[in-house]
Amino acid sequence: MSETNGVGSDYKTIYQNATTFAFQALGNQISRVVANYVSRKYGMTIADTFSKPGSLAEALEGTLGTGGLLIERRIVKSIYLQLSSPLSESDIRLRTSQDFERYVVESQALLQKNHRRE
Repeated sequence: MSETNGVGSDYKTIYQNATTFAFQALGNQISRVVANYVSRKYGMTIADTFSKPGSLAEALEGTLGTGGLLIERRIVKSIYLQLSSPLSESDIRLRTSQDFERYVVESQALLQKNHRRE
């Protein structure tokens, strides 16, 4: 994603806020386990996974099993709330890491669209 008009950095902030919020539900120890998984396997921080959200989904599902989907749902919900999107929680369909990745990519596109209107 391009950094044009600051959209990329704006999205990274939104994503980072969402992951921070979602990870609060995990507590410090489990959050560190997931962060270490992402660091070892992909050489990036949780915040940097905004450019490769499938890696975070894989880390969550790899360490938490299907419980990772709950954290992914919290992240998606938080992103869309920050974007003032009408996406309701019942509309969020997460079954695989590809679903999480799709929501992240779609929310980036939504932010770009909103920036173009301004």
